[in-house]
Amino acid sequence: MQCGDQIVDKQFTRQGSMISVKMMCSSNHDTTWRSQPFVENMAAGNLLLAGAILTSGESFERIRAVFDTLHLQIFGSTTYYKIQKQWLFPAINHCWQLERASFVRTLQSQPQPLTLLGDGQCDSPGFSAKYCIYTVAEQKSLKVVDFELVQLGESEVNA
Repeated sequence: MQCGDQIVDKQFTRQGSMISVKMMCSSNHDTTWRSQPFVENMAAGNLLLAGAILTSGESFERIRAVFDTLHLQIFGSTTYYKIQKQWLFPAINHCWQLERASFVRTLQSQPQPLTLLGDGQCDSPGFSAKYCIYTVAEQKSLKVVDFELVQLGESEVNA
């Protein structure tokens, strides 16, 4: 406490990977200590942890099992998917759009003809697949120019 008086009350709360301690002194001053900073009303560690899980390629459930084994605090699956939808997917999409636009401008400025490669991959083999992703890449750099996720059975593909 800034006043230096004795702390007479402490309340611990957890928000995902962050812990907060609200303290009150004998002069009724209160303050809150947090184990991590906030970003837009969210514990920064929660946002970073969700991003790390998403980009690791591992499932949330398996990461949660590791945290549980080590007795580490982590948010629940509802919070994880909410962070994905609200923060991570829009950020990834924004970066993708910027990178794609820059690459397309580079390709358009080149005088030589382009060779584009295309390939489709379905989510499961055989006739039971529900989704297919079709990717187009430039041959020389092997950079992705565009991709489209198609639900099988759709009669029309948007380019």
